[in-house]
Amino acid sequence: MSEIPLKADGTAVTYQQELFNAQWTISIAPLSPWYARASLWLYVAISVLLSLLAAAGTYYMGKVRLMQAEAARQEIRQLQAQLEQEQTSMLLSQIRSHFFYHTLNSLQALIVLRPDEAYKMAGDFSRYLRFTLDASTADGGIGSFKEELRAVRAYADINQAQLGERLRVVYHVPDVDFRLPVLTIQPVVENAILHGIKPKVGGGTVTVSLEETEDCWRVTVADDGLGFDPGAESEEGGIGLQNVCRRLSRFPGCGMGIESAPGAGTTVTLFYTKNNF
Repeated sequence: MSEIPLKADGTAVTYQQELFNAQWTISIAPLSPWYARASLWLYVAISVLLSLLAAAGTYYMGKVRLMQAEAARQEIRQLQAQLEQEQTSMLLSQIRSHFFYHTLNSLQALIVLRPDEAYKMAGDFSRYLRFTLDASTADGGIGSFKEELRAVRAYADINQAQLGERLRVVYHVPDVDFRLPVLTIQPVVENAILHGIKPKVGGGTVTVSLEETEDCWRVTVADDGLGFDPGAESEEGGIGLQNVCRRLSRFPGCGMGIESAPGAGTTVTLFYTKNNF
């Protein structure tokens, strides 16, 4: 059999050969390299496309889960804030009704007996009302330290007029101002007077002090009243402190510490960051 020349273009060569009384048709073609096979590159392209689609689907599903989780956390925060506001409003309404009743009765008596003291109490009562109303609509729940301290002084002065020498209030506060979450100092002073000093035979002293540190402002409200067990369930004074603690927890860098024991008075320390406000 003679040598069969292959075509230069690499296509198959067909020829016929008679062999064993039969006619044979034979096709001969050169083998192509693996990288020249179109089917291989088609499979590779399909595999890459499917991998990219799978990766994109996984990425977007992860993003969707993160967005859903963030939306759920945001909703929880909103519900917690709403619940805290409702609890605070309820507590304030109960305290105000009791406080308003005694203040108005005291004013009625003082107008006749000591008009000058009645005039001062009316001014204190006005400042206290203005602060509580402004606090309920404060932008972002943030207010001024000086404004809160004015409300503290007004509330304490009204109680001093009612309790006389049984209540003494001392201030160690420099002439400074800074931003802080509203209704976080006044309720602590209120708690100290109502549940620490007022029920105690002979009364006592409430001390309000302010100290500046490198990172925060530290306000301390200390009383030598009845005291309580911070680990025990409280139906009265503890509720106000718990509300203040929850409110402060919404603001990073702010917090509260409580030291108290039955018969040993109470010290509440409030921390306000310098960076967030």
